Amino acid sequence: MTVVDELGYIFIAFGPAISMFFVTVARQPHEVIVMILGAFFWILSLFFTSVIREIVPPLRDEPAWSVPFAVIFQELFRYLYYRLLNKADYMLALISEDSTDLRAHKLAYVGGLGFGIASGAIMFSNVLKSSAGPGVVGINDESTSFILLSAFGTSLFVLLHVCWGMLFFDGVKRRDYIKLIVTLASHMLASCLTLVGIPAIYLPCCAGILVLLGIYTLYTASFDFKKLYLILIPCK
Repeated sequence: MTVVDELGYIFIAFGPAISMFFVTVARQPHEVIVMILGAFFWILSLFFTSVIREIVPPLRDEPAWSVPFAVIFQELFRYLYYRLLNKADYMLALISEDSTDLRAHKLAYVGGLGFGIASGAIMFSNVLKSSAGPGVVGINDESTSFILLSAFGTSLFVLLHVCWGMLFFDGVKRRDYIKLIVTLASHMLASCLTLVGIPAIYLPCCAGILVLLGIYTLYTASFDFKKLYLILIPCK
């Protein structure tokens, strides 16, 4: 695979995340720190998942059983991440000079982006590593489009983590257990769908989950759907 191909796949996988970062996060140094901290907490969840996998023989022998544990640890560390940000809420409010509810949603969004970028980096780096080298057109006799589809899958999961972060934070803050259940259930479903191993099946399903969660997340953030409707379909 050529360098140009590899760069193209990277931009497909992380193009939306990079755009979101530079447009909405990069101008605020404290939000950059919050995002990096979110990525660190995701890596911690991966570390503890790996430890459990090595300790419990069935998990080591059958990798598929590691997926539910990985999801549980990710949501557990998302909760710990929320508690840490909650402790620092006063200082963050002083730095941002914003005390509205939108600030809380913005921190959840930034944290979710950090989780997503860390998740995508680990997920897609393995694919790129396996595809590196001259004359490589597929991985383990997979289709030549496998890397391209993996890039789209990575992009979907980055965006899903943003939605999961916002829903989870709002659910914990308001003690809305429906949002917490939706977050955990959709995360478990999307992750387990990848075990199918056929991108043509799990990518449309994950895209559907993203659309539904995206609408629910916008509703949670008090997005004005009526204004959007008037913009898209102006009254004559």
